[in-house]
Amino acid sequence: MTKAIREEEYRMATRDFVGWCTTCEDFTRDCTEGDAEAYDCPQCEGNTVMGAENALIAGEITFKNEGHNGRTTGTKKDSETECC
Repeated sequence: MTKAIREEEYRMATRDFVGWCTTCEDFTRDCTEGDAEAYDCPQCEGNTVMGAENALIAGEITFKNEGHNGRTTGTKKDSETECC
């Protein structure tokens, strides 16, 4: 499942080399390169952490749509949009 995060959160994770856990659906692991795959998670203890860049490319995370006042306005992926 894709989780929507703030773009600033993503920027901080890439800058600080923090990895995304696909089970916890959160940034959980330090010292994780952007192209990392199957690193251990310190919270759930699974080999489920990937680099922030890989998480974005793989569709594990996406950016929240924030209006000019900083409030979230909605986040649907193309595949989730209603049709017909």
